[in-house]
Amino acid sequence: MLSFFFLNIVSLFSQEIIVDKIAVESALCNEFDISLIVTGNPPAISQDVILLIDRSGSMGFDIPNDPYESIDYAKDAAISFVDKMFEVGNATRLTNRIAIYSYSSTGRQDIGFTGIDGILSIKAAINSLVASGSTNIADGIHDANNYLCSEDGGRFDCGVARSILLLTDGVATRDLFGGSCSSNPSPPFPANNTSCMSDAIYEGVNAHTKIVDGIEYQQAIFSIGLFGGIDASNGEIAAIYTLDEIQNRGLYVTENAADLTQIYDTIFNQLSMAATEAIVNDILGVGFEMVPGSIN
Repeated sequence: MLSFFFLNIVSLFSQEIIVDKIAVESALCNEFDISLIVTGNPPAISQDVILLIDRSGSMGFDIPNDPYESIDYAKDAAISFVDKMFEVGNATRLTNRIAIYSYSSTGRQDIGFTGIDGILSIKAAINSLVASGSTNIADGIHDANNYLCSEDGGRFDCGVARSILLLTDGVATRDLFGGSCSSNPSPPFPANNTSCMSDAIYEGVNAHTKIVDGIEYQQAIFSIGLFGGIDASNGEIAAIYTLDEIQNRGLYVTENAADLTQIYDTIFNQLSMAATEAIVNDILGVGFEMVPGSIN
């Protein structure tokens, strides 16, 4: 029986993570069973989050038996998310930042990255949104990602997570250059993608990563679809397909605007969990290879 023991210490943002690794020869020739124990408390990771909110005319949709419009629920959900980002007990509340971008026929910045001292300004930017115009998802993502990846935008730091939360209530009906598309494109997709859908997907996928000085930074893109106002079934299929292609961290769909706050809360909890996790890379030595499917 051959056994041996490794002790590694990994420095993570000035904090020590201790890795204990024990290798024991298995019953199969030239194979070893590895036990890996990681101990330590990785530091919480700050958040740079852009809330990208649809303010197209359909967000003024009159909900039956409800005095509020879709955009009112979108504002409430966004403000609830802001409160959670800066609430007492959040380990990174003092270093978290939020920016608000919105889009209708074109995209725009409503407020750049702002921390806890500007929480009232963030909420004022959200409350100022008015529903009008078409749905240019591509331009909204394009503008938001350009800012997130600019020197004045998101922080390129391994201690900061970077995210965009995209909300839309329908099909992309404007392409990146302002051209019009049908609000009821026919499946199958992607064969029948409109230019508006294709542009939105391209901009979304392009926002998944950013390389700076040879370092690849991951960016989390969440898609949220509010489809209570879509009458055409093909339109909803197209919208869901587009949002799913855009996201890399989750697709959330509802027909009830009142669900938006719960969806934003779910995404916040997902961000919070990811912000307290660490990744330890362990490199196999020369002459060793991992048995496929052997990792639990």
